[in-house]
Amino acid sequence: MIRKGDTFVNANWGDALQKVASEMKAAGSGIKAIAGQLADAETLVSLKDLVNALGSENVTVDNRRQDTPAHGADFRSNYLLNSTIAGIEQADALLLIGTNPRHEAAVMNARIRKSFVYNGLNVGLVGAPVDLTYDYDHIGADTSSLEALVSGKHAFSAQLAAAKNPMIIIGSGVTDLPDSEYVFSAVSKIVDQHKDKFFQDNWNGYNVLQRVSAIGDFFRLFQIQ
Repeated sequence: MIRKGDTFVNANWGDALQKVASEMKAAGSGIKAIAGQLADAETLVSLKDLVNALGSENVTVDNRRQDTPAHGADFRSNYLLNSTIAGIEQADALLLIGTNPRHEAAVMNARIRKSFVYNGLNVGLVGAPVDLTYDYDHIGADTSSLEALVSGKHAFSAQLAAAKNPMIIIGSGVTDLPDSEYVFSAVSKIVDQHKDKFFQDNWNGYNVLQRVSAIGDFFRLFQIQ
């Protein structure tokens, strides 16, 4: 139905979509797009392209902290698992931040365990201590413990420095935290210290684990092989 004055009138889909297109063009750069938490990756990218074509960069996903947009929604590297799940077996040091992959990505967690058992993968965790089915170095329960990694004071810093293919996985739930900007800033510093290892020709060790993707596209999104 389409609003006319103070009432609504019946309309076919052609008229309705024409009306929507007209209103969107009129809004131009003033438009804002908000995607639901179960939208698949392809839809999110299409929505971003549509809004960008109208001259707006104001696109985000629905999240708990309505005053804060999803971190880096406009950058492809922030909604892909860049290392891929299969790539976990190439990593020799893995830092988990604000995520419980056993609950949020069980298939990925199984791959981490496999790499831990057979490849001797060193795993560090920043966040609440949980049972991940493999041993890990608990760096700290709160985000301030990242400072020990930035400064090199924590032993796991040496693991990252010595790794040939270091890997970081940040849980998307971090964006719900009041200090989310601090977390991403600290991670940026850690990655920058070893950027020649995090970013190689055949390796990208920076990853964001999305927890609200539709199940069907979860597997395509994380490129399970």
